[in-house]
Amino acid sequence: MSIFDEVKPLTLRYIRHGGKKNRRRQAEKMRAFVKFCAGMGCRGLGNIGRKHVQAFFAAHTKWTPSTRYAYRLAVENLFELAGLPPPHGLSEIEHPRKNPSPPDPLSHPYRPHCP
Repeated sequence: MSIFDEVKPLTLRYIRHGGKKNRRRQAEKMRAFVKFCAGMGCRGLGNIGRKHVQAFFAAHTKWTPSTRYAYRLAVENLFELAGLPPPHGLSEIEHPRKNPSPPDPLSHPYRPHCP
């Protein structure tokens, strides 16, 4: 059984539930990742590791941060559907709009006058 035979039923089942357009796009991202890993010699989802994740995202450095994050979510969904833990290295790709810390209310330029 090839890695593609392993992924096809997972993605088909995934597409059948929820918003169809988004699910199709996510499934395409899953297949692109699996195709890349198969090119590196992976024969199953259990063989994919940090090396494959890092190589995949290193090969696509021109992507915007939001695209990289969308691919991260697709890969996480793929491993969740397969019932496997996600490979290491995915957590390094953060949400593009992640705010490091909330603003300090005392440093705000306008402070209401106190009586």
